Amino acid sequence: MKVFILIFKYEKKIQQSVCKFSSDLKTELSKKDKAKQNINCYQQYNFLLINSKKQSVPFFSSYHSYSNQLGIVCYLDLSSIEKGLNELTIQKNDGSSNFLQWTIPFYYSKKE
Repeated sequence: MKVFILIFKYEKKIQQSVCKFSSDLKTELSKKDKAKQNINCYQQYNFLLINSKKQSVPFFSSYHSYSNQLGIVCYLDLSSIEKGLNELTIQKNDGSSNFLQWTIPFYYSKKE
């Protein structure tokens, strides 16, 4: 399952607190290194759960195909989940009271 998670503009504050970005250091990095640093940072406060079980998946920086908004994409392996109704939960948690969560029900039917 492909999942796109929007990166909101206000998350720059979260990145500075969670990822300890130094604005001086970030200007000195190459474009490739900045992208790597951002992805590593996103993984520190964006979490995916299927049926309340945390999923460890790599994130890739991307722009949404319709809205052109910055976000991250990941691919979830559904082979081990049960057929039927399931829940995908997306959490943005910086360790403080700034906590966002979306729960999306979905129906899964295994190909036979």
